[in-house]
Order: sequence, then structure tokens, then C-alpha cells
Amino acid sequence: MKHLSLFSGIGGIDLAAEWAGFETVLMVENNAYCQKVLRKHWPDVPILEDIFDVTKETIQEALADAFGRGEQQSEGAIT
Repeated sequence: MKHLSLFSGIGGIDLAAEWAGFETVLMVENNAYCQKVLRKHWPDVPILEDIFDVTKETIQEALADAFGRGEQQSEGAIT
């Protein structure tokens, strides 16, 4: 299962989610130090700085990257 991480901090919840079988596909965190920690542990996950940058399009893009182009529609992505 895939999830978006909002107000990620240093990723404690995301680590627990990973242990539970979730995959983080997008993070939102505006603190520069926290972003460094997140990039170290999740180098392939995009990080947005501002919650207002999270749009339908950014979510669709993250899901497309996670599922592969063209497959996200069948997985129930936001339309």
C-alpha cells in the first residue's frame, strides 16, 4: 500500500508505516534539517516544502511514479 506523508518531520511515522508494509510516495516538510534527514533515509521520495503545493496533479504525479505510468487509473488514483 502507498501513502503520502504530510508534515513529515524526520519521518518517524513514515518509518513505522514502512515497517507495516506501506510505501511513502510523497513527503511534505518545510524544515530544512528535517528535509536532510528525510532525503538521507528516503532518497527516492519527492519532498515538497509547502502544503499548498500539494495539488491533485502532484498527487497524481507521485502515484504515477510509484505505480508506473498508465497503471494508476486502475489502482483507484484521484481523478
